[in-house]
Amino acid sequence: MVLLTGWPIYNVDRSYYIDFVHNNYLTYITEKDRVVLISPCEVRASVPHGAIKLDLEKVLVEPIGNYRSYAESILFIKQFYSAIKKHHGDSFYCRFPDPFVWMPSLLFNSKSIIHIVGDPIETLWSD
Repeated sequence: MVLLTGWPIYNVDRSYYIDFVHNNYLTYITEKDRVVLISPCEVRASVPHGAIKLDLEKVLVEPIGNYRSYAESILFIKQFYSAIKKHHGDSFYCRFPDPFVWMPSLLFNSKSIIHIVGDPIETLWSD
């Protein structure tokens, strides 16, 4: 399975780290299958507070350049395209509204689950 998410990962001394909560999701998913994680990656000198080292035996990391907004993600569209194309025969789990979640199914006809995160109606009506 390929996870296409905006979960930030951190490269510290050629090791990858991820937020504790996201690591829990990965731990559960990798009990059943190996996972490819396509996510933005920030190179750092030290491990951020609360980050956990990824088990690279179960998770293959496809890092995308670090972006903080939809506008910035456009700078990395070629990286997204290449990473998705590389795994186009796999099933994709995509978290919307992360950028380019439409690529696997529309460009490569890959089986995709698009999980809409949050309640859009509640978001529209909130202050």
